[in-house]
Amino acid sequence: MEQNKKHPLVHRPSAEIATRGRRTSRVMATVTRDILARAQALSAARFPIGEYLLREQDYRQILDWADHLSMEPEAVIQHLARSRKILSA
Repeated sequence: MEQNKKHPLVHRPSAEIATRGRRTSRVMATVTRDILARAQALSAARFPIGEYLLREQDYRQILDWADHLSMEPEAVIQHLARSRKILSA
């Protein structure tokens, strides 16, 4: 077994876009991962209820509350929008 070979403790996937040079590859890989992560988050599906567009988790939560309260999802959203509390210090 070769002892000079480096074996990372944490496997990091290759960033093929960022393999130009040794100095810049780490920075480019970081930038590339960040951009791809942000693009994926922005492209996440949105679900409409009334005038609101919700992420999937929020949409499912509203539907669950509506089901348990025997209300329409729009009514749950309207109630939540009206019931904001202002916290005083």
